[in-house]
Amino acid sequence: MTPQSAPLRVCCPRRRRAVGPVLLCLVLAATAGACGDGGGDGRADRVRPDGTTIEVPSPLPTTAAPTATPSGPATPGPGATSGRPRTTTPTASGAGPRPGPSGAAPGGPRTTGPRPPTTAPRPATRPAAPTTGALTRALLSTAQLPAGYTKTILKNDPPTRSSRPDCVQRLNALEIHRTTVPGSVEARVAFAQSSSGPFLQQVLRWYPGARTARRQLDAAAGALAGCGTYTLTWPDGDQARQTVTPHGSAGVGTASWHATVSVTYEAVTVRETLVLVVVRDSLVILSHLGSPQAPSRAQTLSLAAKAAARVP
Repeated sequence: MTPQSAPLRVCCPRRRRAVGPVLLCLVLAATAGACGDGGGDGRADRVRPDGTTIEVPSPLPTTAAPTATPSGPATPGPGATSGRPRTTTPTASGAGPRPGPSGAAPGGPRTTGPRPPTTAPRPATRPAAPTTGALTRALLSTAQLPAGYTKTILKNDPPTRSSRPDCVQRLNALEIHRTTVPGSVEARVAFAQSSSGPFLQQVLRWYPGARTARRQLDAAAGALAGCGTYTLTWPDGDQARQTVTPHGSAGVGTASWHATVSVTYEAVTVRETLVLVVVRDSLVILSHLGSPQAPSRAQTLSLAAKAAARVP
């Protein structure tokens, strides 16, 4: 398996040789001119089913309501005596037991009054999927960002090899590729504060099925926490080192996780704060980066809290 790209990379062809790869390309993207549509165009797409199985919990089992118990003492049936079994006497025709005083079948207890209807509890209904427009309106806008940020478009400059392709692909699945979960809805937007950064991208995904968003977060956090430092290589032979440093919970939403993702090429380093937040059935993916340092983690976590508060 070979990776297609690394987190939040944009076009910077040969200028990467002097500045750096992948994340570093973002820093020069605006100075190199418009990069074209790299998927971060602020539009939301509904993903069509592709055959992937989603684990959906079964509805709650139906339970019949208990039968009412009479308030007074029950009338003994024909098979009940005060201390020992009672034998039945044949009828005149010699067939079958004698019916009880009220015509009840032998051995069965009598109950008085009508029985309550048996009803089964209704299974909890899943909320309907949000519209693509609703998710797009829920994305961060410049009104929630620090001064100077404007919308931008990001494009990729992918490496072709890595010593940890699994880690690169995991980051790609979060930040670059559209979700492949059937029935999910996605929207994304990107911003830049200046031509050289910092840069901010938000991806918002709604998932069908209870706890699907949480499972996505747990799987990503578990995989990325063990990545450490690994190499990236481009078709022209350029190389870089990428490092994932996990920080645990971000203290936002129902569940969250964040890490620092850095790329070092020659003497240049770009650092990104990656934040994952679960809010009900949605997953917020926030990527905030700059060079030589990312914006403060406190600022990024504050933006993550704002993004979580806007989730429909």
